Amino acid sequence: MRFYEQAVQLDPAFALAWNRLSRADLDLYSSPNDPTVSRREAGMRALDMAQKLQPNSSETVLALATYQVVVLRDYELAKTTYRQVGKMLPGSIEVPVALARIARRQGHWDEA
Repeated sequence: MRFYEQAVQLDPAFALAWNRLSRADLDLYSSPNDPTVSRREAGMRALDMAQKLQPNSSETVLALATYQVVVLRDYELAKTTYRQVGKMLPGSIEVPVALARIARRQGHWDEA
């Protein structure tokens, strides 16, 4: 995370770093390590910057889906967003893993 923070300080227009920073913040927020409001807000600010810079990039859509799962807990919306990313990145392992995690959270063990 420090490297992403340094990257966006050096280049505030570095959308990929904002995306990765958002996802890192939100992943940390969803863990027992730092489930604080400030961590959640940091992830949301980074996502906002990424959306301003590259709203339609696959990385931005991945960060948005993370936000939908972690903050909104809107699993149906997140599944739709992940499927959108799956079309953008058909070889990405992140999409099926994320969909499996959502299925697990919803109690759909066979699907997970």
